[in-house]
Amino acid sequence: QKIFKLSNDSEAFEEIDLKTDENTSYGKITCDKDGNLYVIKECWTENTGDTSEEDGSAEDTGDASEEDASTEDTDVSENADDENSDSMELFEDSEDDEDFEVEYQSNLVKLSPEGETLWEVSLSDGDDDSYVNILDYINDLGVVTVRAGQFTLYNPDNGESSELLKRECIDDDNYYDGNLIKGKDGKTYLLEPDQNYDEQLFPFNVANKNFEEKIQLPTDEYFGFLYPGKTFDFYVLNNDGLGGFNVGDTEVTKVCDFTLSDALYANADFVIEPFEGTILIYGDEGEGDYELARMTKVDPKDVIEKETLTIGMVGVYDMVRKQIVKFNKNNDKYRLKIVDYSSDTESEEDFFDNYDKLNLDITSGNAPDLIVIDYYMPWKSYAAKGVLEPLDSYFENDEEISKKKFLDNILNATKIDGKQYVIVPCFGVSTCVGAEDKIGSETVTLENYEETCNKMGIDPKLGMGQFFKESGSTLYTSAGDDFIDYETGKCNFNSEGFISLLKMMNNFPSYEDTDFEDYDYEKYESYYRENKSLLLQCSFYDFDYYQATIKGYFGKDIVFNGFPGDNCGKSFIDPRMQIAMSSTCKDKEMAWQFLKAFLSDDFQKHIDYGFPVTENEFDALVEKAQEKPYYIDEKGEKHETSSSWSIAGMEIEITELSKEEAEKFGNFVKSLDCMATRDNKINTIIEEEAGAYYSGQKTAEEVADIIQSRVSIYLSENM
Repeated sequence: QKIFKLSNDSEAFEEIDLKTDENTSYGKITCDKDGNLYVIKECWTENTGDTSEEDGSAEDTGDASEEDASTEDTDVSENADDENSDSMELFEDSEDDEDFEVEYQSNLVKLSPEGETLWEVSLSDGDDDSYVNILDYINDLGVVTVRAGQFTLYNPDNGESSELLKRECIDDDNYYDGNLIKGKDGKTYLLEPDQNYDEQLFPFNVANKNFEEKIQLPTDEYFGFLYPGKTFDFYVLNNDGLGGFNVGDTEVTKVCDFTLSDALYANADFVIEPFEGTILIYGDEGEGDYELARMTKVDPKDVIEKETLTIGMVGVYDMVRKQIVKFNKNNDKYRLKIVDYSSDTESEEDFFDNYDKLNLDITSGNAPDLIVIDYYMPWKSYAAKGVLEPLDSYFENDEEISKKKFLDNILNATKIDGKQYVIVPCFGVSTCVGAEDKIGSETVTLENYEETCNKMGIDPKLGMGQFFKESGSTLYTSAGDDFIDYETGKCNFNSEGFISLLKMMNNFPSYEDTDFEDYDYEKYESYYRENKSLLLQCSFYDFDYYQATIKGYFGKDIVFNGFPGDNCGKSFIDPRMQIAMSSTCKDKEMAWQFLKAFLSDDFQKHIDYGFPVTENEFDALVEKAQEKPYYIDEKGEKHETSSSWSIAGMEIEITELSKEEAEKFGNFVKSLDCMATRDNKINTIIEEEAGAYYSGQKTAEEVADIIQSRVSIYLSENM
């Protein structure tokens, strides 16, 4: 192992070799203002009866360069860069840790700035018995370790220990979830969650050897972790970028927008500001490969001017942000700019107002050049109004895309009047399943739901398992296409089919009639095996959950009934998102270059959640499901692994599917040609009016007439 040290007066890393053998490794690290290092040393002995030790030496990990530091597993002290410190340290492991059944000994070691051992002591009894999750040097006091809320102080001169203070652990497993961080003035602070898991900040008083009253944190940010700074007391990192604040600030100042800086960090181990205006980030850009990056502030006048295309969305999807960063890095003429309509959201009640803002821009001729369409957006209505660009000619004229074979059902489901309007990067499927020996070749519909339950000896209020009247939006959405024609703007909610939906919903309990305090969720999961429930709602995004559903909920073969519909069962393609081009886009060819990236082999092969839309990649998943679970490492080698689901109190191990099982599910997915469509305004109308029927104030027919009238008006005004 090695330490990579960056001094405040240098921009180059200095290497310090650590003397290790095969039974020794170093973990957490911190430093004092003189540059001395304090590290936790782990020693272990295998339980083989042989306690002899072999001499060993540190393994050479390569050249001492910043590039080397960016490609290996690292650990770093978040406290190592207060303004009085001469250095910051970065660990690099030379090889992966191995798992042994061993006896452990944990020591605290003090090293000189050059890496020479000054003293080494065994951690105090408490520290050695449980995980040390904090190691820090508090200026003018000494070295502090924390485990299970117990703060232990070590004398920096000789390593003698004494108990310092105790903080409460809020979890039953005795794990203390706090962090010590230094501000730019060298003062130590504690970031600690309260009983509601809201983070609090406490300054440490060296004279009193205890923490003072909490300091108010800015209210506009979530603080999972803080990083020390020089320009600011602290930095806070999220997927959008980097912000900074000083003690007493009420708001976080945006320091860096990752998207505008052509950077993307899904995870980061640390952020350090060695010099004002320069920030180092060690993080993962989404592929699992960590890198050490230097970010330097650039004068706006030095930024290369590019044309701007806008991409509008409500909330930013990581997969979209990643493609935007790639596009912006590789394009010397255009830059994509995110217009996030959720930015002003302050409460859950305001959530749908953001969609109204986007809808207003779209329908008033101010649509972004590209639009990310999610579950709550009526994209069919957009297409009918002519605000979306048909993509058929782009598919046909693009030599690369025209050669690809896509899943026909996905393309067909996104067509309106024979025209393609959206790109679906990946998708899942939503359906209701039931035991094959119960449902067989029959279909449970809105009309026969109650009769079918009674025939099988199932209480209709439990026929959908854990289902409530307030869950109605699921069925309102699934049945929506039965009662709305988006091409004509007409609806038919006063039909027998919709009246049957209201009557079916009236079987289910309401939230207010349910005692959730002692609610047994696992009990409902077992009802399908016990013939107490009939249909299980499922959203499938992989083959594993399909297998878990069969083994866990039913213990026997299943059929895909679909959601009860108007004389049918309805299963849906459930896209994680869709992307469309506005008909007013200022450069449609450039926008297509962005859209097609989601259909590339590189993207389709690396979807981590959902099914690919290219036929080759989907068929590859069908084949993979017939093998034992495995993963491919960075060397391209296959390794078997294990996974399981917990259902109805049982651990369901995921194994290989038979060829018949895998193809049955694959063929089902390929058979679906209906896209899930949700119009929140229509769902709200139904929910507002249906309550009068559920409470007995009106008949189902009366409520259906009112809904028909209100939805007709809404469609006429918005189609």
